[in-house]
Amino acid sequence: MKISLRKAHDIQNRLQARVNEILGECENDVDVLHEELPHIVLNLARDRNLARMNRVDVMINEIRDIRMSVSRLNQEVGINDLLATISAEERKATYRGRVGRTRPRQSEGYIDARIASWKDEDSYHRSSLDFPVYENEDVRREKELARKCEKRVRELKEEVLALNIATTFLLEPSTVSLLEAEDIVLVPRQEEVTTY
Repeated sequence: MKISLRKAHDIQNRLQARVNEILGECENDVDVLHEELPHIVLNLARDRNLARMNRVDVMINEIRDIRMSVSRLNQEVGINDLLATISAEERKATYRGRVGRTRPRQSEGYIDARIASWKDEDSYHRSSLDFPVYENEDVRREKELARKCEKRVRELKEEVLALNIATTFLLEPSTVSLLEAEDIVLVPRQEEVTTY
């Protein structure tokens, strides 16, 4: 069965949810106070748990195999590079955006007047006099650069989405059988479309 990278992500999530569900069914303790054959009840519970854990092992291995296939394809089609670029652009947008939201520095005359008035006052109570470091032009420029970074991130994410939809690979028959057995995906008949 051929699936897209996007569908692979969905299948991995559904498999993991099924793993969590099965593990949630495992009982570590069983009340045997009123059982006629407590050791048999305990052994049956243990056997059920061990069977569940073996089933989970198979699912976890399938999740790993799908992830490895996705990882190889992500490298081949350039998704990894796009994700690295997205990360860099998001970081730039964050720090440039911070500067773009700051209060700009006042005029030199205003700053000089404030410093002079504070020096004339009782300086014993004053330990500092802070002013913004960025000028109006700096704030405007950084705000614009942050917007450009955010726009670039949106564009890159659209590219990643398009690649995730367009890039496909074949699942192993054992994986397809497991997905069917767990009601995670229905396999189409030969005459139906085979890409998900």
